[in-house]
Amino acid sequence: MADEQKDGESIQLKVKNAEGKEVTFKLKMSTPLRKVSSLHFNFVSFSLWMHTVKERLSPLMESVSYMMESVSTEIKLLES
Repeated sequence: MADEQKDGESIQLKVKNAEGKEVTFKLKMSTPLRKVSSLHFNFVSFSLWMHTVKERLSPLMESVSYMMESVSTEIKLLES
């Protein structure tokens, strides 16, 4: 799907992924389609990588949060 700008020099290309998230690319009319495909591929790859990182870090972050709560409780007990 492409929406033309008023100036006619560029277009906005909106791409939806399988989850329904939308990414908009503003392109010059002279931009080769292979460059757009490459940008989109890089964006999707980066998004998948970030999702993987979040999944792997989530248990670690929960452990760190639990440890911080424990330390905070111990400090409060020591201060009393």
